[in-house]
Amino acid sequence: SYAQEITRRVIRPLKLRGTSFPGTSPKMPAPHPVGYSRLHDEAPDAEIHDATEQNMTWLGAAGDVISTSGDLNRFQRALLKGQLLPPAQMREMLDEVPSGEGLGFGLGVEFAELSCGVKV
Repeated sequence: SYAQEITRRVIRPLKLRGTSFPGTSPKMPAPHPVGYSRLHDEAPDAEIHDATEQNMTWLGAAGDVISTSGDLNRFQRALLKGQLLPPAQMREMLDEVPSGEGLGFGLGVEFAELSCGVKV
């Protein structure tokens, strides 16, 4: 499964202890923030609902992972240092295709030029 492969290829090697796959469970591991929603009601007095617990499987792989900020930083560092993908895939991921107005995209990566001229 997706969760098994990501665990084998990413979570274990990087020792990501705060990353999990909820599957169809709407529960989140504690501690966690609370999410609020007006459920797309744009009225100024629309009722605010606690939307923390949700079954996010409708998003596929994008919704089937929960991680801490520390684990996300560790993952991002390893990815950009070339520790997760072969060199050819890294080149493709970081091969920027400009899209105008200082923006560009690679495979899963967005590039932007800040007003000071620094590219991130």
